[in-house]
Amino acid sequence: MTQPASKAQARAQAKAQRITMDAIARLDASAAIRNRLLEMPEVHEADTIFAYVSMQDEVATHKLLDQLLEQGKTVAVPVVIGEEIVPHLLHDLEDLYPDRFDIPAPQTRVPLDLTPDVTIVPGLAFTPAGQRLGRGGGYYDRYLTSHPETSPIAVCFENQILDALPTEATDFPVPVIVTEKRLIRVE
Repeated sequence: MTQPASKAQARAQAKAQRITMDAIARLDASAAIRNRLLEMPEVHEADTIFAYVSMQDEVATHKLLDQLLEQGKTVAVPVVIGEEIVPHLLHDLEDLYPDRFDIPAPQTRVPLDLTPDVTIVPGLAFTPAGQRLGRGGGYYDRYLTSHPETSPIAVCFENQILDALPTEATDFPVPVIVTEKRLIRVE
């Protein structure tokens, strides 16, 4: 993929690249990412995990959320409130319903009252240096900046790793990226 000149161009390229994966390849890659995540000490030792609920062509997280709940972890998922994402407790995947942005969120709204040990971060594209390109709202950048105690772990498909991305001062770099092929720890 050529070096994108702007974030808008990078988002368009990343979305186009991600939708080229067929559904079976996406599910297989998501399973490999889930297994790699569950083996990580950060996740294994965490009591509380804040993770996004996947939509469309993102790395699938429903089985991950289910497994974390089965392991007895406290699981929270994002709810958009104003310009922020706020972790809300998830006790059962059956409680998820589309919110006003059509994003799955718990129907029973109970905010998490502590900083999660781990935050699973989505994105459209990443670099091996930890640069992240999201959907453009800055929600995760703001959340991670205001919660330095959480350990962010980004998940993406290998085809979402680019050599470089256009960035801004407000972009929060991620220290760990998990793909179906590798675990990247940013030095």
